[in-house]
Amino acid sequence: PFLLQLADGEMVRLGTTGPAVGLMAGMRCAVRSLSLQAGARLFLYTDGATEARGATGPFGEEALARALARPAASAQALVDGVRAQLAAHVGGFEPHDDVTLFGLVRGLQDASAAASRAS
Repeated sequence: PFLLQLADGEMVRLGTTGPAVGLMAGMRCAVRSLSLQAGARLFLYTDGATEARGATGPFGEEALARALARPAASAQALVDGVRAQLAAHVGGFEPHDDVTLFGLVRGLQDASAAASRAS
């Protein structure tokens, strides 16, 4: 799944266009494009993140959204923050699925640099 956090903090869940790329030979999916506005963050994750079990049950999408809402100065800091929240939730429980996390951050300085190059 994909979560887009807009610069104002609003969280938008983006739909998928098909199964995971490379899952089945010859499978086709629709292609979409997305422009990240200054201050926006895009977060991609596998279901192992939201289904990670701890003493209180699965981590869930609400906990993931709360973890994503925390400030992060970079994409690495964003992923590290979510990973830390997941680890705290799971505690000593054994993982039952893989967890893949991927973050993109469009900083405010990125937008001003692009505007400078365009003018």
